[in-house]
Amino acid sequence: MNNMSQGLTHPRKQAEKIGVQSPPPPNSENSEESTLDLGAVWTTIKRSKWIILGTCVLVTALTAGITMMMPKVYEASTVVSIERESPVSPQMVSMNDQRDLGSEIGILQNSGELARRVISTVQNVADTTQGAQFTLLAPVSEEEPFTQQAGISRLREMTSFTTDQQQGLIHIRVSSQHPKEAAVIANAYAKQYRLYSQEMAREGVTAARKFLEEQLEKRKDSIRSVENEWEQFARSNSLVTEGTDGQNVAQQYVEIQSRRDALEFQLEQEKRTLSVLEEKLQKAKPNLRSSVLKEQEVQSLRTQIQALEDQIAKLKASAEQYYINDSTLRGNESRVPELAEIKRRIEGFESRKVELTEQLVEAAEEAGGTGGSTGGGTGGGTADGTGTSIGQVGTLKQRIQEQKTLVEQLKAQIQSLKERESEYQSRLSDIPQQSIRREQLNRRLSQSEEFYNEIAKELQRTVVTEESELGYVKVMQSAAVPTLPVSPNVKRNIILGLLLGLGMGMGLGFLRQSMDWQIYEPNDIQSKGYSLVGVIPKMDQEIKKAFNGDDLIDVEGRNVSTRLFPLLNPWSPITENYRLVRANLQFSAAKGQREGEQSSQTIMVTSPEPGDGKTTTAVNLALTIALSGRKVLIIDADMRRPNMHKMLGIERGPGLAQVLAGNAGVETILKDEIIDGLHVLPAGVPDIPTTELLDSERMREFLASAEGLYDVVIIDTPPVLAATDPVVVAPYCSAVLVVAAANKTDFRALSQVRSTLDAVGVDIGGIIFNRYDSTQAGSYEYGYGYNYNYDYVPTE
Repeated sequence: MNNMSQGLTHPRKQAEKIGVQSPPPPNSENSEESTLDLGAVWTTIKRSKWIILGTCVLVTALTAGITMMMPKVYEASTVVSIERESPVSPQMVSMNDQRDLGSEIGILQNSGELARRVISTVQNVADTTQGAQFTLLAPVSEEEPFTQQAGISRLREMTSFTTDQQQGLIHIRVSSQHPKEAAVIANAYAKQYRLYSQEMAREGVTAARKFLEEQLEKRKDSIRSVENEWEQFARSNSLVTEGTDGQNVAQQYVEIQSRRDALEFQLEQEKRTLSVLEEKLQKAKPNLRSSVLKEQEVQSLRTQIQALEDQIAKLKASAEQYYINDSTLRGNESRVPELAEIKRRIEGFESRKVELTEQLVEAAEEAGGTGGSTGGGTGGGTADGTGTSIGQVGTLKQRIQEQKTLVEQLKAQIQSLKERESEYQSRLSDIPQQSIRREQLNRRLSQSEEFYNEIAKELQRTVVTEESELGYVKVMQSAAVPTLPVSPNVKRNIILGLLLGLGMGMGLGFLRQSMDWQIYEPNDIQSKGYSLVGVIPKMDQEIKKAFNGDDLIDVEGRNVSTRLFPLLNPWSPITENYRLVRANLQFSAAKGQREGEQSSQTIMVTSPEPGDGKTTTAVNLALTIALSGRKVLIIDADMRRPNMHKMLGIERGPGLAQVLAGNAGVETILKDEIIDGLHVLPAGVPDIPTTELLDSERMREFLASAEGLYDVVIIDTPPVLAATDPVVVAPYCSAVLVVAAANKTDFRALSQVRSTLDAVGVDIGGIIFNRYDSTQAGSYEYGYGYNYNYDYVPTE
């Protein structure tokens, strides 16, 4: 101990960081491209498992509860087919020569007449059905009864229509809280739609039938009139014939009159057909105007969108030139004002494009809803719900023009016959009036009978055509009463609730993790740039296993702590971890010797806060180094709350406090070797503030002397954030080790320790991660966390 009085002969040099260094920062030139750390993600999920599980259960339960409280909705569906083409008979005028499913959907959706028929059918079923509920027919309120208008609004909310263009099918779907009501409405819709289409298809034939019936009655009256005239003529006159020439002239005159009468009858028919066509055209014109206006609006919006797309493409091409020259500008356009302006204009144009696209969709739907030339409409625009396209209007106009031409031709022929009649007037003056009158009556009677027979035949054909016209709608599949609701979908909602709960739980877990400053894994320490010297497992399980959970055990007359595993159980995995810390310290010492530094090491062991296990770590580290054959001195410099003497079963004083106060010599205070090569200097009982003792010349002289006598000097100091003592001692140590406790120490405290030591020019040599439970964490992959599954094999 003679050298204890020697002073410091050289300035203190800080040792390099010890142990496993932190990985290079992400921005380092040599670092690889950062990737997602799946191990860290899995660790976060494991730490937050109860939060995730609780959130999943809560959200799933809420979803299930809300789903069960939702009213059940049933859906019934019926399918009808639409004949794309319908033949047109000579007397039938039809606007459905080429039917569009979109226009038929428009009829179903917008025809008030069809909706009223469906409601009437449902009312009839409701009157004859006992116990069935029909929300369609429910009163508007307690004061206001059911009205047709309210029923039509409800019917349109309950009904939806979809098309199958390839097969020409329309699906009619009805949703209701009552399954029977859904089926009744769906079938009523299909039935009334079929009847409605039948009436539309028969419209032209019916008009022709009525016209022929009127003409047939006229011909009957004409025959009766001629027969009466002939009877009166025969009774009052004697029949005289004036030669063959006179008979021929009279016959020719009568034939001309007959041909004129036939042409006048045909003219009346063609005028009737022309009137029907013109009436159809007048009905179609309001829809045509709406369709054309909507089509023009759609075309205008498409033109505007195309112009915006051209502008966006040009601006993106301009911006790409900047990105080619400097790729870092992508996402950082504000660095170049011109590029920022280009980006702003692109965003503005794209926003405007989205608005115009939404308007285009609405306009296209409305254009289709009026049966316009878009061909994809969803409704007819006429009062009765029929759809009109520009092609149909064009066809009508063409037929009207042809009909007008035919009418004019008939008029010209009739006029020509009238002129020929006037020519015969002079020649008939020489023929007796009886002969002329007789021929006229014969011809009129014969002509009336012939016309009557032709009209009767045509009427018969028209009636057959009308009766055989079944319409262009055919019910392919009737709706059955549904047994299972379509909404709410309990299975789907619960799965969605489970997924939502899982997502929310994981989100809360990651949020909690981002706000949690505690240290859980060795990787956490390295990720913050600290050097990791070693990882010490949690000792509770091993103490319970080896010492029945006792805190102290008698060893050669001393009650020592059961946490001294290097002394009590050298084969323990915990002792193996202390050996790893020792190896890192020896590597640091060997590196220092190669660089010409002194061979002895003075190591300060501290922690951020009390209770981190620094004293246990310091004593076990001293035991481990001493067991390797090196001379070690461990000093208890935590004179405020000393614990080292309790762990080793020795007296607290006299100790360091008396040495620094000059009340005792070191030789008389040093305790006998606990094991070979290990001396202990307890804390003692200070009479003056400990900071003053530690920041004294005696302390510096004492450390210099100790370095000359021991290979390693370990100083156990108070926590850095609890006292200033470590700040005073740290500049005179070759290494500073900070003990961080798993699930207790947080990075804010560790960062404050580093800042405090940096203020006096001292770096943290390394972190010892204490009380790490590898069985619960499980994601640390560097081998420091030896657990109890890899122990020494026992021998006999």
